[in-house]
Amino acid sequence: MRRPLTALVVALASVVLTAAASSAPAASTAPCTLLAAKSGILASDLPMRVKQDAAGGKGGAGIDRLLCRDLTSDGRKDMVASVYSGTAIGVEAWVFFRSVADGWKLSFRRIGLVRARIQLTGVAVIETDPVYRPTDKRPCCPTGGMKHFRFEWQDGKMAKVRVWQTGRT
Repeated sequence: MRRPLTALVVALASVVLTAAASSAPAASTAPCTLLAAKSGILASDLPMRVKQDAAGGKGGAGIDRLLCRDLTSDGRKDMVASVYSGTAIGVEAWVFFRSVADGWKLSFRRIGLVRARIQLTGVAVIETDPVYRPTDKRPCCPTGGMKHFRFEWQDGKMAKVRVWQTGRT
């Protein structure tokens, strides 16, 4: 018994549409992963020391924290990664990647830090740095308290919107 031609055409069209839909590019963003952060850092124009530390290896160097959240209010997750130095400096840098159609775009960097910490609060990145007095041993013993920086995405770029200090001044 033969099937009607219409049923065969509908079945064939269904297979073709399903195959086309599964091979279409995803509308979602690239995954926020350690590999994506390392790849983005290594492909950037960041200083070689930051790249080497981000790649990991010596003395525990590598990506210290990876934070994924929409900080630009465009409906896509963004990526913040801090880079840990294995030479007792602690977190020496942090970078901000925006999600774009073909992956990640390095949009902001903070380098030359010593023992910094970062965290996300709402749509802000909070950086906390120890304050060293002239007689303090570095990097172990800051006695000047902590300095905090609040960064937010404004007018198409990451901007420092607030600075404050806690502890001794």
